[in-house]
Amino acid sequence: ALQRFSKALSFQTVSNLTQDNHVESSDSFAGLHSHIEHSFPLVHAKLQVNDWSLLYQWTGSNSTLKPLLCISHLDVVPVTSPAAWTERPFSGAIKDGYVWGRGAQDVKITAFALLEAVTALIEQGYVPRRTLYLAFGHDEEVGGGKGAKAIAALLQDRGVELDFVLDEGGPLLVDGLRPFVSHTAVALVGTAEKGYVSVDVNMEGKGGHSSLPPVDGSTAVSRLAKLITAIDGSLPPAKIVSPTLEFLQGVGHASNNPVIQWVLITNGMTNGAGCLFRPLRQLLARFLASQPGEVASGVRTTVAATGITTHPAAGNVLPSLATAHFNFRYLPGEEEGFAEKYLQGFLQGDDKLGASGLKVHERFEMASTVTPVDSRAFALVRQAILETLAKDRAVAVVPFLLTGGTDSKHYQALCGGRTLRFAPVAMNRTAGDLKRVHGIDERVSTEAFLDAIRSYNRFLTL
Repeated sequence: ALQRFSKALSFQTVSNLTQDNHVESSDSFAGLHSHIEHSFPLVHAKLQVNDWSLLYQWTGSNSTLKPLLCISHLDVVPVTSPAAWTERPFSGAIKDGYVWGRGAQDVKITAFALLEAVTALIEQGYVPRRTLYLAFGHDEEVGGGKGAKAIAALLQDRGVELDFVLDEGGPLLVDGLRPFVSHTAVALVGTAEKGYVSVDVNMEGKGGHSSLPPVDGSTAVSRLAKLITAIDGSLPPAKIVSPTLEFLQGVGHASNNPVIQWVLITNGMTNGAGCLFRPLRQLLARFLASQPGEVASGVRTTVAATGITTHPAAGNVLPSLATAHFNFRYLPGEEEGFAEKYLQGFLQGDDKLGASGLKVHERFEMASTVTPVDSRAFALVRQAILETLAKDRAVAVVPFLLTGGTDSKHYQALCGGRTLRFAPVAMNRTAGDLKRVHGIDERVSTEAFLDAIRSYNRFLTL
């Protein structure tokens, strides 16, 4: 199993939004597909949705039960600093108790753990009660518009209605979630994910030669710089909404600090008792919003300036037009037009120095619905975690809001929004494992990979 996973990491399956099929190297994807076909011959009934994405169907014994869909993806993000890696980024090296390479954490590990688990069950003669689908997209890292979207369309054409969807998401944090939980491992199960909205702000300004700049701040670039500075100083308001409410309760129950228990559990209440402490909840929201990004992003709709382009672009020219690119990640329940309304608030009264305008990108995704923690789906995932990943340690299974996006968004109409996002992969937050995702020295321990296989094996038989 380790050797098969190691070889999978050697294929440079980088997705690229600028390519028509979102594939940077067709040979790399073809090589990975061939490797999967030869490594897992028992995972039959493969359907290649297009040249790059894969769909597997394992027919269950009870056709009256709605099928289950497990998602992963085969693409990875580019490597920008290969010389900085301890092992070559596409070597798949097995060394010092780890498997090294791009995709080790995000997220070829779940694809191959699922394939190993299904193969083992087929070898044992196991037949699932409900039909199982495995869907492996090829362009999740750039939105899934050619991969998961095509698979979802195919399933919809077949009239498939899913019981629920399990996708990648939170990991098992073996060192807990400091400063809240330190003595218990925490399995973060995403019950919702944020929305995605990108908006361009165009600003005109006085053009001319760069040797004669105006002194009134009227250039297009100066105006944009002021806008970005103003936004950084007045971010969208912090607020605690579901599933962060449930997250607070889960973390509170897992903490051994009585003060943290009281504060988090009380603020997580959604009944009348919680309303009595609404001022405390607002204080907690502001506190969490002041923490590092991975914490703060859970309590507000975020906005980030992702770039500036100028027209014309030359070293000795003051551009007459400049564009700032902003990306918003919506909290569940956010208004659809929030991004435009928010930005317009900064633009009002600024037109005396030149015209300005907004353009919303075509890719527009509202936040997902929230899967209840008292659902059967959550109970099944929780049971699999506790039976396979707890081992000799206590594990708290905690719902949370996934701040990034996954391929699961393309399947929401097929499952009624019933989606959980969890990768049964052990990581150590204190040791910096989370920073390796999309970063330098991505790796996963050999033990964690084998545990992921065992976890999926148990989940699929529940």
